[in-house]
Amino acid sequence: MSGFRTGVGSVLAFCAVPSPSFVGGRRGRGTTGLVVVVGAGEHCLVLAHYEASELLKVRGRVNELVASITEARSSVGGPFSVDLGTRSLKSISADAGGVYLDGDAIPLSWKDLQTMTKKGKTGAYECYEDGWERVAEFSEETQRAISLLPVAEGVAPTVVIGGFGMHRIKSSDPWTDTQLKMKALGTASENTLDVCTGLGYTAIALADQPTVDLVTTIELDPSIVNIQRRNPWSRRLFENPKIDRKVGDAVELLPTLPDRSFSTIVHDPPALALCNELYTLEFYKQLRRTLKPSGKLYHYVGDPASKESGRLFRGIMDRLKQAGFQQVKRADGAFGILAR
Repeated sequence: MSGFRTGVGSVLAFCAVPSPSFVGGRRGRGTTGLVVVVGAGEHCLVLAHYEASELLKVRGRVNELVASITEARSSVGGPFSVDLGTRSLKSISADAGGVYLDGDAIPLSWKDLQTMTKKGKTGAYECYEDGWERVAEFSEETQRAISLLPVAEGVAPTVVIGGFGMHRIKSSDPWTDTQLKMKALGTASENTLDVCTGLGYTAIALADQPTVDLVTTIELDPSIVNIQRRNPWSRRLFENPKIDRKVGDAVELLPTLPDRSFSTIVHDPPALALCNELYTLEFYKQLRRTLKPSGKLYHYVGDPASKESGRLFRGIMDRLKQAGFQQVKRADGAFGILAR
């Protein structure tokens, strides 16, 4: 079929008006440091490896349909999950060369789908009218690789930074993990602070609470912001007017914030190996200073049953007390610490 060209190539335009030509992928856009914004009327969707696998299964059905009708392209009924499970397509078009998604705006060849679903391969893939690419970045800020990782059908993905996963995915899933944090924290109110935005699930969950007026969320890395924008599960981070996003170093930003600014703080740092400065006594003193006297802090640590996290819990709790928190206790079910 002439409408498909497979393989990864270089394309100048992205998420533009559909055209009959297609290139199977493109490199480099995710590593430029620019934030990708899809405008109104432009076509772009994200496929998890397991969603691509389901589309690939259509191939046998299409061969049977094409053999029985005169038209080269046929409609195949769904539903078909796309955008990492956040929406579905009632039907798609397909022919001997591949599939067409979102009203024929986004073509993918069978070879493209096979590439996305190779044995042992996992990932999220951003698809356009003229190509596709893996949702991944290389951070100039941290010099680490970053990628969006779908973990299971129908649940939110996690992000992997330098080989470290940022959410629980074995005994839980990223969205449930966030809800467990909210449950441990209890009702948040007024102005809240979320340190280390990540994919934004915590900021979204806090903003969903009717008692919260404003969520200030801080993210160090512009490359993570790129991943946020490319993750369908993070869209409300940009849509909810109650969320104030800040990009910068929390170590530098916190001292600029007024005393007693927040009723609730969620501190959700990456692993200690990635950012030890977010675990220091000096940083905890800044958290205490910006928290109202009656306010509460939730600090994510990790699995309390693991040796590494077990040691971390003790050190963190000691430093929080030294920083001025009077009540400090473990919240093992949420893999964290609560402090007042």
